[in-house]
Amino acid sequence: MTDEKKRVNAYIPIELYTRVTQECEYNITEAITKGLELLLDKTEPNTKESLNSSNPELLTSLKDRIGSLEEQLKTKDKQLENKDIQIEKLNSNTQQLNENIKLQALNIQNLLTQKQLEASGSKKPWWQFW
Repeated sequence: MTDEKKRVNAYIPIELYTRVTQECEYNITEAITKGLELLLDKTEPNTKESLNSSNPELLTSLKDRIGSLEEQLKTKDKQLENKDIQIEKLNSNTQQLNENIKLQALNIQNLLTQKQLEASGSKKPWWQFW
């Protein structure tokens, strides 16, 4: 499928035509297309060049803003590291607390078992209250 194209007629100097046909690897259509593209590239401002040449104050302002944002990112990264450390500590404390609770439950269970054994072995007769 061919691209949509528009036929143009142009008068160019004979010397230019001769040079293009003899010295270039392009045919006239390709040469004209390349020339028009180069013309458009020159008229459209290059962003880096336009920033550097047109407004140095804007460039300085943008660099300052980038520096500020980089500092904010560093601060955020430090806060995330602190958060990770706190979560790790909390997890280890929670595990230790769970182990302590289990040990206390076992101790209480042992004490209750001992009391039951002592209570069943030393019953007083029903008529003795004290």
